[in-house]
Amino acid sequence: MDDLIPTLILVGAYLAGASGVILIACRFFPAGRAFVRQMVGGQELWFAFAAALLMSLASLYLSEIRHFNPCRFCWFQRICAYPLTIVLGWAAWRRDRQAWAPALTLAGIGVALSTWHIALDIGWISEGDSCDPLNPCTTRWNGFENSWSTIQVGALCCFLFIIGLGLHALASPDSTTQPPVEA
Repeated sequence: MDDLIPTLILVGAYLAGASGVILIACRFFPAGRAFVRQMVGGQELWFAFAAALLMSLASLYLSEIRHFNPCRFCWFQRICAYPLTIVLGWAAWRRDRQAWAPALTLAGIGVALSTWHIALDIGWISEGDSCDPLNPCTTRWNGFENSWSTIQVGALCCFLFIIGLGLHALASPDSTTQPPVEA
């Protein structure tokens, strides 16, 4: 039972990541854009807000309830995630499409930070002096020490999902249909 909630957090993050990659890929094809528009129905802000809220709550659960001490790069990722909840929640409530600019900026920075953190974790980049020796960036929470199931991978997945939704939200309405062919 102790690992149920972290497992649900990771499964949700992986589903968000897979959906994000699919959303980004669909953005480049008219049929994909039409499919996403039909499935999401203009509610991209609400879905992105839900992802940002769940990402923020998951990080708080892991640190405040499970007592997993966030490392320096975890905090950098949180600096991108927490404001997303406010920006996207306010924008969804007001139906303000202009909020996608700061939201995509924060999510893009979050992707870069998560990618860097993953590279640190798997040893592609040396930690050097960037991380606290008492709380290194390569620390894993209990139960997931030997897998790709890390906080930074979960954050990357959520950021990708938000970016995928934003790309579709910013698509012009006529970009989902092909122009008529004249004879």
